[in-house]
Amino acid sequence: MKIVEGSRSNYFLIALLLTVPLLAAAWQVDLPGKWGIPRDSAVYYAMAESLAWDYDLRYTREDLIRITKEWPGGPQGVLLVADDRHPEIIHYAKPVLYPLMAAPFVRIFGTNGLLILNAICFGLILYCGFIYFFGNGQPAGAGIVWTTIFWGLSVFTAYIFSLTPIFSTAAMSWPVYCPG
Repeated sequence: MKIVEGSRSNYFLIALLLTVPLLAAAWQVDLPGKWGIPRDSAVYYAMAESLAWDYDLRYTREDLIRITKEWPGGPQGVLLVADDRHPEIIHYAKPVLYPLMAAPFVRIFGTNGLLILNAICFGLILYCGFIYFFGNGQPAGAGIVWTTIFWGLSVFTAYIFSLTPIFSTAAMSWPVYCPG
């Protein structure tokens, strides 16, 4: 199906309008003051911080000092691995794509940069959902309503405030479904 000219910009505008409140919340929430930083969240946060400030994925004393300034309890359950050739060098043991995408946001917004990236990815998911419905012959209004209900009113939305790659992974897979 061919997308009507100009409709993508309308869908983008609607997705943006639905995403702006989430962006505002992601920017304003005091995450270190509200929750601890356990397990996977600690790893992804530490990796994004390390990439943003040190431009590497080594776990160093500076990383730990930087993390404990924002999260006084420090990271808990960080997965690390020693370098095979240089055992004194320790690296993070998680996939790198999400922290790599988040690093510029972390550099600008601190911890909230991860949340802002999640909100942006959520907006992309909404946009692609709108395009998917319209490209499959569904009325434009139905695509907007069903996509918003499916993604916006599910538990999935709560994960915007999680420091994990759920949204970036979903956002990277959804463009496959965007026709045209």
